[in-house]
Amino acid sequence: MPVDRLAPLASTPVPAFDGLARPAVIFGLIALYLIGHFTLRLMLSPTLGIDDAEQILFAQHWDFGYRFRQPPLFTWLLLPVVELIGPGVLAISLVRYGLLAVTFAFYYLTARLCLRDQRLAGLAVLSLASIYVFAYYAHHDLTHTTALGAMIALALYVTAYLARHPSWTTYAVAGLVVGLGMLAKWNFAMLAVGLPLACLLHPGLRRLVLTPRILVTIGVMAVVLTPTALWMFAHGQSIEGLSSDILSQDDGKTGRVTLWLDGAGALLRSILLFPEPFLPIFLLVFGRSLHAGIHASTRDSRTATALPPAFFGSLMLIMLALHALLIPLFGAVNFTERWLHPALMSLPIYLFALAERGCITKRQIALYLATIAILVAAAAGGRLYRFAEGADDCGSCREFAPFAELAEDLRAAGFSNGTIVADGMHIGGNLKMLFAESRVIDPAFPRALWPDADEPEACLLVWRDDGQASGARRDRIRDYAVTELGLARAAPSETGRIEAPLLGSSGRRYALGFELYRENAGGCR
Repeated sequence: MPVDRLAPLASTPVPAFDGLARPAVIFGLIALYLIGHFTLRLMLSPTLGIDDAEQILFAQHWDFGYRFRQPPLFTWLLLPVVELIGPGVLAISLVRYGLLAVTFAFYYLTARLCLRDQRLAGLAVLSLASIYVFAYYAHHDLTHTTALGAMIALALYVTAYLARHPSWTTYAVAGLVVGLGMLAKWNFAMLAVGLPLACLLHPGLRRLVLTPRILVTIGVMAVVLTPTALWMFAHGQSIEGLSSDILSQDDGKTGRVTLWLDGAGALLRSILLFPEPFLPIFLLVFGRSLHAGIHASTRDSRTATALPPAFFGSLMLIMLALHALLIPLFGAVNFTERWLHPALMSLPIYLFALAERGCITKRQIALYLATIAILVAAAAGGRLYRFAEGADDCGSCREFAPFAELAEDLRAAGFSNGTIVADGMHIGGNLKMLFAESRVIDPAFPRALWPDADEPEACLLVWRDDGQASGARRDRIRDYAVTELGLARAAPSETGRIEAPLLGSSGRRYALGFELYRENAGGCR
């Protein structure tokens, strides 16, 4: 064997890159990666993004649900953190990076159970840093999707662990993971269906499903899901209605065939986008080994892995087929790459499982590690550049909104604590961060979602004043305050307009309009 080649299917590491086979090394790299991005988030914009602002807004009290489109797990995780350290960038970042740590850790543990060469298990988890939704998108946006990724990693690990240790306790844990996965994001249901179907396709794994113990999994899952399911039904939300609302854009005028073609095109685009740029990099570096591995004999006298490569291949095909079924069943046309987590998140493990049957060289691993390092540096540099560039050329510029300065202006106008009725979750969440003791309400959501006030308190109405229908926004939130919060319509108020430069901008400004009602003059309840 040439000197630069690695022994294929090695059960113990050979000297070349043996550090990749050590869990301490891989967990150390994961920790450095996540701590680095965590630190970057705290260094950059003090303003919450749209998803983060939504969660800070919801994390004002405990409930079994908050928004029909998304389940409550992320909010539940955020609540105790907010209670401990207050609402803000630090609280949301601790939850986000805690979930990403779970994702990377259990993905790695799954790879260790499913790959013979433990160095490749390390490469598999490091590959997540080359998939856009993990490498960049998750660090400045995504809340429910981040929770979804963590629960998928847990579900894959529990499945692999079940293959080795099918105990009653493990089946109960599987039920807990599936239930929490559904409460992370509704499309986890795809994986809940796909995993048992993939097991049934493989004779060695059918026993995991065809056993009375599976009833324990179903029972625990039902216990976890029932409170939130009852909350949804109490608020008049059906699964069919929710699916159609999220997935469909049927206006009744577009033909069925056209809708199906649009849906198929959107799904295909998402399938191609999700694994970028990991997939082309893997094929360029390990393509020859992958080809050899695909054509190699699957017979091996050594200890079998917990889940064979064919299982992951079947799982991904089943998941993609289930996504395709959404097109004729619900008229689905709204597919984005971040919805493909259940279907394609196991792709690196699958490809490395095939490639390890071939002959992988030290040169390939060195090249792959160098490429991953470049991508990690590029993602961090991109985040720094995006903020350093400032707000002169951005689009919505949400991350550059100067809420800290505007909050000081609101305090100077006389508001210190009470109820804030905000036009939009981005304004509401950021004001909640800066007025932590105040109750903040977004009229776009049902009144029952928000906590009650013990007695009438000062009421601040706030809306974006950008000259485009700002009057209509003011009227909408004023009507809400009158009908839902008991604000006296004729109560005297103080009105005004405040503005400040967008962060990093030489000329662009961000403005809010406001009306302030004192607690002794018909304030909100």
